[in-house]
Amino acid sequence: MGISQNMLQTSIVEKMLSNDVCQQSDTFFCTISQNFKINKITNAWAKMCGFKYFEDFIGLSMYEIKAPVSKSTPFFEAQCRKVINTVQPVHAIDIHTFANRELKLMYTTRLPVLNVDGQVSEIHTECVQLDSSLAVKILPTLLNNPGFKNKVSLSLEVIDAYDELDLTRAESICLFYILRGFSNNEMALILSKSVRTIEHHVSNILNKQFFQKRSELIQYAISSGLIYCIPKSFVEKFLNIH
Repeated sequence: MGISQNMLQTSIVEKMLSNDVCQQSDTFFCTISQNFKINKITNAWAKMCGFKYFEDFIGLSMYEIKAPVSKSTPFFEAQCRKVINTVQPVHAIDIHTFANRELKLMYTTRLPVLNVDGQVSEIHTECVQLDSSLAVKILPTLLNNPGFKNKVSLSLEVIDAYDELDLTRAESICLFYILRGFSNNEMALILSKSVRTIEHHVSNILNKQFFQKRSELIQYAISSGLIYCIPKSFVEKFLNIH
């Protein structure tokens, strides 16, 4: 049985393909088994990972890739597990260094492939390479945290809000910028809000987590992995996706 139609309809990648940002971009596909082995992959994607022929990649795991992109395997597997457990798509911004040492910014969607019993049998991954001018705009913000120092490959999951912290969407976008060193005044300017509104959101974030200082919040976010999540509203701002 193929990918269910209702799953495909939720794919943001389909919307991006008609977006001006991605008109000149390449699209990459692969299908992964439940034990995280490559079942199918396009030739373009395999060559990016350092394989001459796509057949050479079949049956391998991401750990077996010699290119720096293999460093993102823990993120890749965690997202695949989430797809299996929730039977829902996972979206991510991927920042990868490939076999030729070229850094690429990609938008990735991982979709569950269902068997006749309605169980997830495979995970289908769609990747769209984003325009280099867009990468210049957003990479400095995305990577502005000590937790990303010396990273050569990352996958940052796109989420509606930091639900596990019980934050609203407005508080979540503030937390995203807090974790990247932005002040209240800077956030107010970026988000077109008053400084008082931003102060209110920041106070709520700290109170909900029983922290007194931003530094405590930042350290918690790094140790818990929250730093590897991006609020959907940040992505929408740059890609015009709704």
